[in-house]
This record gives sequence, structure tokens and C-alpha cells, in this order.
Amino acid sequence: LRLVKPRPLPIAVAVAAGVVLIGGIVVAWRLFSPLSSRVVVAQYVVEIVPQVRGRVKKVHAKPNVPLKASKDILFEIDSEPYQLVVDQLRGQLAAAKKTVDQQRAALEAARAGLDKARAQADLAKVELDIAVGLQKQNPGAVSKLRVSQAEQQFKVAAAGSAEALASVHQAEAAYLAAQETVKSVAAQLAKAEFDLAQCVIRAPVDGYVVNWQVREGTYLVSFPLRPAGTFVDTSEREILAAFPQNQLRFVSEGDDVEVAFRSLPGRVYDAKVVQVIMSTGEGQFQTGGAIPSASGIGSQGIQAVRIALASDADLPPLPLGGAGTVAIYTSRGRAVHIISKVGVRLRAWMYYLF
Repeated sequence: LRLVKPRPLPIAVAVAAGVVLIGGIVVAWRLFSPLSSRVVVAQYVVEIVPQVRGRVKKVHAKPNVPLKASKDILFEIDSEPYQLVVDQLRGQLAAAKKTVDQQRAALEAARAGLDKARAQADLAKVELDIAVGLQKQNPGAVSKLRVSQAEQQFKVAAAGSAEALASVHQAEAAYLAAQETVKSVAAQLAKAEFDLAQCVIRAPVDGYVVNWQVREGTYLVSFPLRPAGTFVDTSEREILAAFPQNQLRFVSEGDDVEVAFRSLPGRVYDAKVVQVIMSTGEGQFQTGGAIPSASGIGSQGIQAVRIALASDADLPPLPLGGAGTVAIYTSRGRAVHIISKVGVRLRAWMYYLF
């Protein structure tokens, strides 16, 4: 039996080849099927701020209980002051409409008076023309006094016509003003009725309330810095995963994704890449008077990816801020996808333990 003694060169070549081979596989794996445990379930959150101020009369909603949009009531504000305003404006609107009717009748009367005054002025003009004509034909037949009287009657009739015309203009202005008053009061009434309706605050969307600070007797104001509570929108949810920028080089919209959630151990769900978010707050400078410090410039090189679960994914509601693991499968290097497939399933089963 002949023993083969190891020599340094073959050993070194074998080790180097192994390192290169394993390193190439790791690089291909990280580029073509990146895996990340920096995952969060995000949902929109709405601060509950009433549009009217007042004292809370009754609280209906309970914290963390599902509510339906525009159907379930969160709480009620005392509506009596707003109801009084509505009643007052309704009375003012009725009175304003009656004023419009009165001004319309006055306008019609003024127009009739104008027609009468114009007719009298026309008759006085005819009588004056006749008197002047007769005097010219036969000076002895018509005296100068009669002509003068006819002239005075015409002037009086013409003045009456002008006065009647001014009365018509005044009546038209009063009628238009009454109509504008009706429009103004109607607008105020609509605003008051809107405020009255806002005394009942309903769920803005499907979801539930958290940080429920409101109690019966609490005085609320329409100010965003003093919300009555926080409403979590369950009608939409987003899954965001963070990856080092170099691992997203070949990731594009529509790539296949598998997701494992910590709240649902042992299960893996199909998803798709919606968008690689090409911005991060580390690259934003706040506008101000101070010059940015160069020592504060820098980035961890992390980017976020928006992920959407498959439309047929059957899973229970996910908690806001839920964690998990995401594996993205690009269109390249399908041979190394198996590593991430195994990795995401191992994480899913490990979630039973921690």
C-alpha cells in the first residue's frame, strides 16, 4: 500500500476553488433571490378630530373592536346648540322668502304705476300738441293761458313718469336684495345643518380605534393637535421590506415573492413586488437657516420594497406593525432560488419558537 503525501499546492488550489465556488454561490444567491427579515405590515392611521366643538354626549365605539365605514358611530357631541342655530336660520329663511314675495308684488305694482304714469304723460303731450297747433292756426281760438296750462300738465305728467321709473328701479333693487338675502340665509342654513350632522361622528373607513381617550363629558375642539383617538384603517394594508441597495440591483416590479409572518408561523404566502421605493429619508435635508454639517451626511444603504399579497391569499387580519421574512425571486439565477425558498420556510417554522 502506497501512501500519498499531501502537498501544499494541491491543498491550496482545492481550498481556493472551494472558496471561489462557495463565494460565487453566495453572491448569486444574494443578488438573484435576496432574503430579508426587516419586514413590517403597515396600515394607514387616521386621527379622529371632530369638525365641530362641543361636549361629548355619548361614546359608542369600544377600543380594538372592528367598525364599518360610515355605519358604526364612534361618539356623539351635544347637538342642542347646533339644533338651535338650525331652527333660527330656518325661521330667517322663511321670513326672507316672504320678503321676496312682498318685493315681487311691490315691483309689479311699481311697473303698473310706471305704465299708468307713461300713459298720462303721453295724453298730456297729445293735449299740448293739439293746443299749440290750434293756436298757430287760429290765435284767437285758443288762449295763451290754455297753452300754458297744457304745458304745465305735460311737465307734471313727465315728472310723474320719471318718478314712477325711479320707483321701478328701487323696487327691482329691493327685489334683487331680497333674493340675495334668501341665498345667503340658505347657505348659512346649509352650513348649520352640516355642523349639526357632524355632531354624530362615524367610522371614516373600515377599521378600529386605538388610543381611545374620549369619555362622556369630554369637551372636544376641532383642532388637529388634540385628537379624540386614533383610527386604524383595515381596508388597505401594505407590506414593506428593507434590503441593502446592492441586493436590489436585479429586482423589478412584478417579481415573485414569498412572505412568512411571525404572527402566522409555519405558513408561507405568495406575493408580488409592487415597487422598489427609490428614496430614503437619509437623503433629505431639512430647509432651515443652519448649514448642513458634513459629518452628519451618510446612509446605511438600505432601500424599501413595497409588496402586495396575492389576491387569493387566505389569511386572517394582520396586526399593525407585524413582522416577518420576505424572499424575492428575480428573473435571473433560478438555480439559487432554492436557497431562499428553504430559508423562508425555515424562518416560518422557527416562528413557532421565537
